[in-house]
Amino acid sequence: MESNKKILSIPLRVSMCFILVGFIFKMLHWPLASTILTIAFVSILVLYTLRFWKKPKKTFLAYNKLVMISFWAINGLIQIFHLPFALYPEIILVLSLILWAILEGTTYFSKETKNKKLNTGLIIWNLIMVFGSIAIMSGGFFMLLEWDYALPLLTLGVFLVTIYVF
Repeated sequence: MESNKKILSIPLRVSMCFILVGFIFKMLHWPLASTILTIAFVSILVLYTLRFWKKPKKTFLAYNKLVMISFWAINGLIQIFHLPFALYPEIILVLSLILWAILEGTTYFSKETKNKKLNTGLIIWNLIMVFGSIAIMSGGFFMLLEWDYALPLLTLGVFLVTIYVF
């Protein structure tokens, strides 16, 4: 049972929260946004690599997840520093994401819902994620269309998703 326990889950979640906080800083044009995002992406890259190497049984899917997370973090760093050749890590990221979706995507989510009992707390918890995601997408569209309340909507969405992840 102990070998199935995922290590470094809390530090990885904290790093994800730092990414969301860094995005808020970036949207509000506050200082240190790039620094926060850089630290978060590097920590995710290092922590997930350590988590992978500590895994006792490595399957093809585990290698694919390592490639997907690594190239996501590398792509984030490339975007922060505006480095050239950003297309190549994005292509690898998309290919590994498609491969993951084909091999595990739908079964990953169905396993999670089968093992949990539906109660009011779980429904509210999932609604926080849904509303946060909708607010982020709507805020993004509002920003593109230069409509009012785009930034507060984006900020609310990132805040809700941060609460859900943390």
